[in-house]
Amino acid sequence: MGNETQDPSQFAEVQSRGNISVIGAEAIDISSTDSTPTKTDPDGKALIPRGLLVGVAGNVVCDLADGTTQVTLPAQAGERPWMVTKIYKTNTTATGLFYLF
Repeated sequence: MGNETQDPSQFAEVQSRGNISVIGAEAIDISSTDSTPTKTDPDGKALIPRGLLVGVAGNVVCDLADGTTQVTLPAQAGERPWMVTKIYKTNTTATGLFYLF
């Protein structure tokens, strides 16, 4: 355990894992710029992720849904219950990131 990458395809549509229902996942690409979630509801309203899937541990620099900006969170591999609205390229060292909805 530790640095293996988790397969996001396990979060295809709706899957129940204990008390957590996952509607879908969206890959986070910060190779060239910052990332914001793009998933919307049927009415076109932007959805806020209910968490992140971290493939390889590191830091995540992000804005949180509560309005906190550019916070650095140490992230172990696995699911993190962070409601984020933006992931910053600069100083984010965690990889294999996915927004979970």
